Amino acid sequence: MPRSIANGLRPARYLITDDDLVVMASEMGVLDIPQHKIFKKWRLQPGKMFLIDLGAGPHHDDSELKSQLAARAPYHEWLANTQIVLENLPAKAAPIPVAAVC
Repeated sequence: MPRSIANGLRPARYLITDDDLVVMASEMGVLDIPQHKIFKKWRLQPGKMFLIDLGAGPHHDDSELKSQLAARAPYHEWLANTQIVLENLPAKAAPIPVAAVC
């Protein structure tokens, strides 16, 4: 038994037709869609996102969605300014005074 099913999670499978119908379910074949109408058929993989924006368009794939979200704030700059690189730490830490612990 696949791990996701053993954990109670079901993989999301989806298809998109040539007329922008999106069907997402845990199993394929929940609706009888003619094969010639199917534009894309796939599954939502771990760590991936899928967005359907009813106002702007039929769907956005993972890389497009993550690029748009990443452009909203200076995340790269924030990480660069706040990360602590282990190799840059001193080999030995200074002892903590006992009074500071109590």
